[in-house]
Amino acid sequence: MRERSRIWFAFLGGALAWTLHLMGTYALSEGFCRSGLAQVSWMGLSVMLWSLALLTFLAVAVAGVALWMARRQQLASVADIRGGQGDIFLFMARSSLLMNALFLLVILAQTVPIFILGRNC
Repeated sequence: MRERSRIWFAFLGGALAWTLHLMGTYALSEGFCRSGLAQVSWMGLSVMLWSLALLTFLAVAVAGVALWMARRQQLASVADIRGGQGDIFLFMARSSLLMNALFLLVILAQTVPIFILGRNC
């Protein structure tokens, strides 16, 4: 059971991180701009940008952990294939590697315009 939950987290972790990042950045920026708290600054950056940076860091961390778990699962599945076991886990692990790398790239790419355009509410 534990093995299945790991492979499913590796398979869906990047997508979940990206979805939470996309929805979270929208909710945070909209909330800060409507409430007027976007003008409050700390260490030269607004509190809104600090909270968006924290959300981005958390999303990158979740996607990174999912990527790491997918890599571990791929290495374990390759060893199982050589031992004569099934290959469904190898397919999921390789798919997870590709998807998590893509979602990690998308999270980082969508962060750039948020920080550039986030200065103007």
